[in-house]
Amino acid sequence: MDSDLSPLVVLVDRFSDLQKEQIEVLYAEKATFREICHDYIECLRMRDKYANAPQDRYISRYRREYELLIEALEEEIRLILTEEHASAKDQRETCIQPEFIDREGITYEN
Repeated sequence: MDSDLSPLVVLVDRFSDLQKEQIEVLYAEKATFREICHDYIECLRMRDKYANAPQDRYISRYRREYELLIEALEEEIRLILTEEHASAKDQRETCIQPEFIDREGITYEN
């Protein structure tokens, strides 16, 4: 993994089935989401570091541990994105249209 890539680039690429804007908004607004993303990037870097190291039983074990962490973090990221998407959809569907009452007392819906 290229160490110069930003977490957003990596996340948008990895979770391309979800909306890019949603990822960007969550990353900008939610500190916990940002922390999870940084942990995810660090795990990717460490896994790749151990993949390129001379192999022995310890290196293999470390690499496998990072792979498990990556899987868990991906699941957590996907869950957050899915929950946020559902929440935003519910808010759009339950939005009450304001009524307009003119001077004669006639009610209009927008």
